[in-house]
Amino acid sequence: MDNLKDPAGVNVIAESHFRAPDDGLSSENALDILGAVEINLSDQLTEPPTCLELPGKGYYANVATLGNFSLMKGKAKSRKSFAATILMAAAVFNGEIMDSIRGILPEGKTTVLYFDTEQSPFHTQRMAERVTRMARPEDPARFRVFSLRKFTPAERLFLIESALYNIPGIGFVVIDGIRDLVTSINDEEQASATASHLMKWTEELGIHILVILHENKGNEFARGHLGSELVNKAETTLTVAKAPEDENISVVEAEFCRDREPLPFAFSIDETGLPQLTDWHPAEKKNSVTPAGISYETHTKILAASFRRNDKLKYADLKQQIKDACGELGIKVGETKARDFLSYYLNKDMIRENGTARTRSAFYTCALNCANGA
Repeated sequence: MDNLKDPAGVNVIAESHFRAPDDGLSSENALDILGAVEINLSDQLTEPPTCLELPGKGYYANVATLGNFSLMKGKAKSRKSFAATILMAAAVFNGEIMDSIRGILPEGKTTVLYFDTEQSPFHTQRMAERVTRMARPEDPARFRVFSLRKFTPAERLFLIESALYNIPGIGFVVIDGIRDLVTSINDEEQASATASHLMKWTEELGIHILVILHENKGNEFARGHLGSELVNKAETTLTVAKAPEDENISVVEAEFCRDREPLPFAFSIDETGLPQLTDWHPAEKKNSVTPAGISYETHTKILAASFRRNDKLKYADLKQQIKDACGELGIKVGETKARDFLSYYLNKDMIRENGTARTRSAFYTCALNCANGA
């Protein structure tokens, strides 16, 4: 893969991925293409092979299967890359590490790729060395590492696709810094295209890709339209956060999983710079309320009450109305929590922001039938 340094010298099998959406499609071949992708209901389709398992309550949860992609998100400095190190080490070892985390890549698909878009080559190598120190692979050539920091977003996308379609035996891939494949995280077209690339690559090549993205500073949502698109399409969404009781501990939880959810696990960094699992139990929270812990029916009642007098509200007014509506329903929330509810409704498309964002002309409307509370 030395010729990755010269994109023009790479034989990219999937070159047509970046052409216009209608390129190659016509009324003459549309039915042939549909026939190739039609699901025959009489066929006995097999489940996609699992490549990564985490412990659950009395079972092992499938968190990554070939043919899908997953998302790992968290605040800056939450140790997302260290968490990814643990999962990569399991995949490279292709067995159980830390007495709990299992990599089970099938024969012929045991190569693991790591793309870093943010760090220098030195720091990328140091991170990769942690993987090899944990996994101690018999064949180090199965783990290949690329530092893409110096390239443009379009070049990074091209180089990643070139690697995926030309390196044999790939099973598991990590892209640390998926945000750096687009010029704007709030560009809807680029966000949709990036998710489409991930779905196309994973399905065509029968691989799993784990992508890493920052969360917003003010809430737990993945950043921008790109984050929303990836959350909606990912097989599993993992969240990494520092434990409130001890900032030396990071906690990894499955926010969403298509299969049975794994239990959270926690880790700290030892004196040698390696992540180590640690015993951790969340502190008891008294009367803690989160938007995700409330039923959809209750949310519709909150929004119906918030918009019952005015169907167009400014940010501050809507936040106060949400706070008052929650109070009427016996849900105690303060200013910060009311802001969390508002962000939750925006992310779930339950309310809409109109006008120019973050200006005095911006206002909010209900995207549901709020007049009827549904």
